[in-house]
Amino acid sequence: DLSGSMLAEDFQLDGQPANRAAVAKAVLEGFVNDRPADRIGLVAFAGRAYIAAPLTLDHDFLLANLDRLEAGSEDIEDGTAIGSAISAGLNRLRDLDSESRIIILMTDGQNNAGTVAPLTAAEAMLGSSLPPPLDAGAWWSGWSIDSLFLPFGLAAAVWYVLAVRRLATRGVRWPWWRTALWLTGCVLFLWATNGPPGTYGRVLFSMHMIQHMTIATAVPVFLVLGAPVTLALRTLRRRDDGSRGLREWLLQTVHSLPAQLLGHPIVASALFVVSMVAFYYSSLFELSLETHTGHVLMTLHFLLSGYLFAECLVGIDPGLRRPTYPIRTLLVMVTFGFHALFSVSLMASTRVLAEEWYAALGRTWGDSLADDQYLGASLGWLLGEYPLAVIAVALLVSWVSADRRERRRFDRSEAREGDRQLHAYNAYLAGLSARTDTMQPSQSTAVLGTAEEADRS
Repeated sequence: DLSGSMLAEDFQLDGQPANRAAVAKAVLEGFVNDRPADRIGLVAFAGRAYIAAPLTLDHDFLLANLDRLEAGSEDIEDGTAIGSAISAGLNRLRDLDSESRIIILMTDGQNNAGTVAPLTAAEAMLGSSLPPPLDAGAWWSGWSIDSLFLPFGLAAAVWYVLAVRRLATRGVRWPWWRTALWLTGCVLFLWATNGPPGTYGRVLFSMHMIQHMTIATAVPVFLVLGAPVTLALRTLRRRDDGSRGLREWLLQTVHSLPAQLLGHPIVASALFVVSMVAFYYSSLFELSLETHTGHVLMTLHFLLSGYLFAECLVGIDPGLRRPTYPIRTLLVMVTFGFHALFSVSLMASTRVLAEEWYAALGRTWGDSLADDQYLGASLGWLLGEYPLAVIAVALLVSWVSADRRERRRFDRSEAREGDRQLHAYNAYLAGLSARTDTMQPSQSTAVLGTAEEADRS
């Protein structure tokens, strides 16, 4: 910084009063001398910025240019164009093939000149300004559009409604409650990715946990109960010429080996639980905060793993082999038990996850990092309960319905065969009775005698 304010003599150098520019130059000289193997360049700025020395290993040339710089010079207009200086440095580093690219800023003021405004730490990390404090109003107004997941969620809802209408035009009724459940899942997905959980998910751990649990547990259950594959198979046209259309590709996909493997009840349950633990206790969590690609992959992974887990429990779509209802009940209890254990362990933990990320945002409102993490773990436990209740109700209804179907199937079979199984069972009972009546008296006496002897002994 070569602005006029750098001439203020409020430092000491070698026991003598020195201005800010002289001290900055002395510090930079020591920095350069300590790094003989580094390519270093120099950007000078006041009201505008310019390259004082390009990236070079010739440090004598670099220091000579540094020594010629004078603060408050009439050759450059006064001001502090920090944004312009950073842009000039970035342009020099942009195409540099190096593992480490660093800009060091030395200034005594704030940006007040130039056409480029420097970003705050939060703006640089989030790609947008830090959202306002999370209050009651922010739960209604704190929306930010996600250009990927907004069209994705809307397209899923529109497709489903159009498919149901297409069935209606054929005179086929589709259960209204399945439509309602599918649309509920779409609305929850849009709210989690574009609403307050999406806006504050990278700022507060508690809001991230709300987003995660909504996408991983609540949304998949409602989507699975909407039976989208069954609806698609009923609306897509079957090809009779031997070629493959959308319907044939869909059937091949749901019956493919990867789908069967990932949808196996044990694999799906393990994927649902283990991936969550591995995600939070590894660098993957920080990666999802730092990069947009990591965030997208996280969202898709937990949506898919939750969908496979819910499908093998309460789904009706073809493709997956579902276990018996007692086994399904056991899987629900074990899986959500592990989920509750994970939440409790996180509540008891003294280690703040992604502490460097959250601290660097410079958030001055809301709870501390540790308190917010405790709140997030508590919410994670709580938000796992209502999807569990939905699964339990759906599992119970499905179990009862399956028993009724089996009973009706048995009754129809007996009606066709003239109660064959009933007559066979009655004949079996009659045979047992006949064998009992024809037992020899000596055998009966022997048995009685044996019992009397046992009583006496």
